[in-house]
Amino acid sequence: MLTALRKVFARFRAEGHEDIHTPKGVTAQFSLQYRDLTVGTLSLEDGIWRFSYSPAFRQQNVLQPLVAFPDASRTYESESLWPFFMARIPGISQPEVKKLIQAEGLDPHSDVALLRRFGQSSISNPFVLQQTG
Repeated sequence: MLTALRKVFARFRAEGHEDIHTPKGVTAQFSLQYRDLTVGTLSLEDGIWRFSYSPAFRQQNVLQPLVAFPDASRTYESESLWPFFMARIPGISQPEVKKLIQAEGLDPHSDVALLRRFGQSSISNPFVLQQTG
């Protein structure tokens, strides 16, 4: 039952994200930071997104694990970008966002291209996402 619910929510896309997907054959790596602490690593390889907490995060006791990733010892995998990270991408139907995508020659349907361009900061949380690979 839980697996079925996860699949349903994995397909959920916020307004303006309906046509965004994970491209095949693309690799990427990002570091999720909170102040001076590396919280974890988000990576994409072979069409699979992975998120895992850093050893430094697992050793500290100030920050709790993210709600979307409650087990700090686990590596999470998904064929679609999780809502926690997707929220960093603005709706691509916004006129200013459309202009930027066109001007920079970005693929408006690629979650990884859009995350690289728009994902560093978010008004929804205090974490910084830095591309590392």
